[in-house]
Amino acid sequence: MLSPPTSDLSTALLNQIMERFGQRRGSNHRWGLSWNDVWDLVPTDIQSCGPGGADYLFRHLEFLWDCKYIEPIDKKNKSGRVHTTTHLSLTTRGQAFVQPELSGFLPTTSAMPDLMKFLETQIRQSSANLTEQQSWLFKLRDAAVNKAPEFFAAVLAETIKKFITG
Repeated sequence: MLSPPTSDLSTALLNQIMERFGQRRGSNHRWGLSWNDVWDLVPTDIQSCGPGGADYLFRHLEFLWDCKYIEPIDKKNKSGRVHTTTHLSLTTRGQAFVQPELSGFLPTTSAMPDLMKFLETQIRQSSANLTEQQSWLFKLRDAAVNKAPEFFAAVLAETIKKFITG
């Protein structure tokens, strides 16, 4: 059996998976998405690894599950493991991840959605390649959901410092 070229998780793939959940949440909210619904996001060289490629994808899905961004539709599945029959949906935190303005409903600062839009625009307009942009978008949204007050304070402090020092 071939194995994927890396054992590291890809933050770009994590962000693409979350974006797919966000795109399909209106049409699939009852049934969720299965691994097959995001398989096309896995690079073809990893897909060609057979079961190793599927394991690579499953590890990404399990990471998002552990972060409480997605959860199984079947609430009886407490294993923390994704199987070929597992259907997953966004959690409340996952909803805020894919739609940052919802973070205003979480116990965070109300200016967070505007700050998130600004930062996401800066990332998307940067000269970084698409994979790097996807990676930074994942890191940004993850920080906003998990460390909202500290994150907001740090970004605000940096922004004010740049305005003051020119």
